[in-house]
Amino acid sequence: MSALIQKLKSLSQLKLNAIANYAGNFWSNLLSFLLVPVYLHYLGVEAYGLIGGFYAVISFIGLLDLGLSATIKREVALRKAIPEKVLTIPDLLRTTEIIYWCTGTVILLLMVFLAQPISTQWINAENLDLRTVKWAVIILGLTVAIRWPVTTYRGTLIALEKQVQLNILEVILKTFRELGAVIILVMISPTIIAFLLWQAFIAIVEVLLMMVFAWCYVPKTENRASFKIEILKEIWRFAIGVSWTTIVSMMLSQIDKILLTKFVSLEQFGYYMLASTLAQKISIIFQPFVVAISPQLITLAAQPDEQKFINFFHKSSLFISLTVIPVASTFIFFAAII
Repeated sequence: MSALIQKLKSLSQLKLNAIANYAGNFWSNLLSFLLVPVYLHYLGVEAYGLIGGFYAVISFIGLLDLGLSATIKREVALRKAIPEKVLTIPDLLRTTEIIYWCTGTVILLLMVFLAQPISTQWINAENLDLRTVKWAVIILGLTVAIRWPVTTYRGTLIALEKQVQLNILEVILKTFRELGAVIILVMISPTIIAFLLWQAFIAIVEVLLMMVFAWCYVPKTENRASFKIEILKEIWRFAIGVSWTTIVSMMLSQIDKILLTKFVSLEQFGYYMLASTLAQKISIIFQPFVVAISPQLITLAAQPDEQKFINFFHKSSLFISLTVIPVASTFIFFAAII
């Protein structure tokens, strides 16, 4: 054990972050994959489709993010690399934190208001009664609203390169979320409402723990962190630019799911979401590495040595290509067999 600890200490922060991200993603995806049959057995395909369809709709509500999730990671990493700006990180976190909590409240009110028309006029439920669908939409809205500020806390931890600690926390939360849901379904109530109430409870625990972790690791200052309009003036251009990219990305990746929730039954959509979820798992090959390198890319971009940034970018791009292309090619050429 001591030899393993010494080996880990000798690794660079980038390698530690990458290893932690891959381990965390592997456990998260493995757990989700293994428990899909359990959820299908106790909830049914229709309820599974309802959850998938709702999160597709929520992805469009994600436009309310306005690029802040990417901006917080960029700004924290950038300010960490500039000595005269490092003490502005707490104010940056407080400013974005308040915006996210306010936006989360708007999302909750919006979903409560839209629960009735969504359940009666949009979703094609055959086996679930309308009352169940309506309450499912409300509870899902509550869960999303509670988890909304997690983005800013998670982005701060990533930018501060506390990704090992972040992944340990996320693995624990993921384990409790998934295994706890199974216990609820098997021993208490095999219903979608019971399942979603557990998800909402874990969301509360998650946002509180993320908040504590983020504020523990930001630089300490003499003055109490506060909302600063000056910070918004500094970051709004970048945030708006990112938001346009987000809009295009969501249109390309989610529009099919939004339309299908209207034109096919929930059961058919459940099968579609199952296939879609499996197809998207290819991102676990490169996404952990991208998260690990992003703070260092931003830090290098802020330094005068441009060649160092270029070399790091080229090496990172080569690694991603070498890991993704073989797997993607297998999916393409052996799609029928798979």
